[in-house]
Amino acid sequence: MKKLAVTLILSLTVTLLPAQEKGRLYSGQPAGLPFMDFIDTLESETGIRIFFKEDWIDDLTVTGVWENALPMQVIDRIVSPRGLYCFKDQSGNIII
Repeated sequence: MKKLAVTLILSLTVTLLPAQEKGRLYSGQPAGLPFMDFIDTLESETGIRIFFKEDWIDDLTVTGVWENALPMQVIDRIVSPRGLYCFKDQSGNIII
């Protein structure tokens, strides 16, 4: 009976993990959106927090097309032309 319960719990866990990851993908086509507004949208859609220094992005405008992209890829594509880098911490937050 114990083996059956353990197997059932593990199979449910494995099934739920991919569903959680899908909620963390971003799809969108922002056109001329200020970075601050874009971050609000990205955070609300993916549940990921993004931390940065406002001075670095004060006049940054976001344009692009993303389909089921990881938030880290989206942020990197936006900030890397400015010479900024981003990384993900242990909690899954993105830090620029």
